[in-house]
Amino acid sequence: MATYQFMENGPDAFCPGCTHFTGNVTSLATLADQGVSWRTVANMPLAQMESYWVSKGWKVPACVLAQDIVRR
Repeated sequence: MATYQFMENGPDAFCPGCTHFTGNVTSLATLADQGVSWRTVANMPLAQMESYWVSKGWKVPACVLAQDIVRR
């Protein structure tokens, strides 16, 4: 599994570098063909992340890390 940490810059403020990078992750077929899965992770609230993904039209798999996991 390959993971990418997407950072936020506060409520409804998102990292421009992460936004650019994620916007260019458009095809995961090559990774899947090699048995590698992809997941973008973040420590922002799930609703905030989902809303941003929808606004950008992204289909990249993503999930939110629990705060206590991020701190470790």
